[in-house]
Amino acid sequence: MSTHKIPYEGIRPNIYQRSNYDFDSQYTGPDDGGMNIMALLEQDRNFEMEIRPRTESLQKLVGTEFDLTIRERLVILCGLSNLRVSFEDAIPGSQIVYESSRLRQMGQTIIKLHLSLQTVFTDESFLSSSGEEVEQDVDFFEKAEEFMIIEFMKKNLVYNNVVPFQGAMRHGPIHSQQKYTDRKKRIRDKTSIGSFYTMVGLLHVKYLDRVLESVIINKIINGSSGLVNIRVEAETR
Repeated sequence: MSTHKIPYEGIRPNIYQRSNYDFDSQYTGPDDGGMNIMALLEQDRNFEMEIRPRTESLQKLVGTEFDLTIRERLVILCGLSNLRVSFEDAIPGSQIVYESSRLRQMGQTIIKLHLSLQTVFTDESFLSSSGEEVEQDVDFFEKAEEFMIIEFMKKNLVYNNVVPFQGAMRHGPIHSQQKYTDRKKRIRDKTSIGSFYTMVGLLHVKYLDRVLESVIINKIINGSSGLVNIRVEAETR
């Protein structure tokens, strides 16, 4: 049985009723918890069956055309852990290894670039705007970045399936239930943001330009539950 238990707050598939693993009592750390999950995946044949239901909403989000291995899904869901994942290199028979911290950085760069290209810099009309007007248009999305991502992860049913990062719980005991609840939510929010950027970076590395139009632009940014609609709807409420 795992000593690093994984929290889960979503609706439980029937498989959890007979699970040998307690998915509720402990958060994972940046290195130890995530690595323990990967060790379980490699050493315990039953673990993949146990954890797979938690990853299905993620695969549904990106679509069956862009298949993710169970290891890749876990790297994404452990949004603030620093895990390693390998991909086939251009040289036949060789692989290239990425750490999830690098994937997060790549994902954030990709989203910032294409969100601005899809909203503020869609054509040359911005050239007739003042610098202040352009800055306001950019800020409209950038300043709501965390809110948009958290809502996106909730709308696509991934938010409750991320594996929260333990580090923020190491600042001493919490004696107030409300403070505990608030801190737990903040941790899940931050982990969801990390998972989001890791997902984008991983998809880019694995599928390159194939994933840009159909997933990143058409679904994540401009989809009905995408970042742009989330921001606009929040502004017009």
